[in-house]
Amino acid sequence: MAKKKANKNGQKKTARNPRGSGRPRFKFDIGEVEKLAGLGCTNEEIAWWFGCHPATVYRQMEMDSFRDAVAKGKHNRRASLRRMQWVTAKDGNVAMQIFLGKNELGQSDRQDFRHSGKVEAEVQVFKIGNQEIEFK
Repeated sequence: MAKKKANKNGQKKTARNPRGSGRPRFKFDIGEVEKLAGLGCTNEEIAWWFGCHPATVYRQMEMDSFRDAVAKGKHNRRASLRRMQWVTAKDGNVAMQIFLGKNELGQSDRQDFRHSGKVEAEVQVFKIGNQEIEFK
């Protein structure tokens, strides 16, 4: 059986599209997508960068290579941020040391107050008509 040929735009001929006509697919530079995701760009900003509609980027997220590039960029960004926080804490920034201690080590500055004495409260009772109302 002969393979179906693609037209000059690279679109394959199918039963639904025998001429292989239509708008050519938008091509993304996967390396550039990874860099943009690493900078924290949203899908809309990635679309603006490439000059396409945001819906095109959302459709591309269904492709493994595109989704993996975005995920890798975001992971690289988080790792870089964590590295910078660690360097800042090592340089003596007390606020960053406290932040990392709370988030990484589960430390907290909660204080536990317990009362060991007897608690007494004064109650005032007011009578309005046939009803008694207590105020503590």
